Amino acid sequence: MFRKTSGSTRTTSRGDYPSGALMFDPAVELQEADQRDQVAFALACAAEMLPALATNAHGRNMARAALDVASGWVGGNDVSSERLVDLLFDEEDAGLIPFGQRLPDEATQRAWWVIETAVAFTAWSVARVANTHPAAILCNVHHGTLTLLRDQALDAGVSEQRLRHIATTILRGRASRDDTARANGGDGEE
Repeated sequence: MFRKTSGSTRTTSRGDYPSGALMFDPAVELQEADQRDQVAFALACAAEMLPALATNAHGRNMARAALDVASGWVGGNDVSSERLVDLLFDEEDAGLIPFGQRLPDEATQRAWWVIETAVAFTAWSVARVANTHPAAILCNVHHGTLTLLRDQALDAGVSEQRLRHIATTILRGRASRDDTARANGGDGEE
């Protein structure tokens, strides 16, 4: 279901590095973050992929709809892991995964993989927070999936700097919400 990145090294302006040796690792940077903040990072990375679907209106609409459902959970809506799994792969072979397998070019597929991975990570996270077992299709999803998502986003053309900015923005937002909650007499945790 989840595609590895295309190579074992990445060429940057600083030279070639093994893909696992990049300085920014969201699984590490966000390990102390709330599960919803980790999902917010994954979904923000997926949203970065929507312009790559500009010529595929059906795919873009499908991706936006899936990301909207997943984002609803981050916003506090009641979204089930099963609903997200159905968006990935439904009984009629019409989910994100089968659609992505039919995309005509590699660049669009790379962008699509980020979207698939973000929705899968959200489904796994929803199950985790609810203390339920995730669906079997999510057996390879775990906290380290954020690192895979980072690699996929880099392969799809998102810069490491942009990914770091997304994570920093999410963490700053959390800190601000926590400060506001403490100022209002709460403990800062939701």
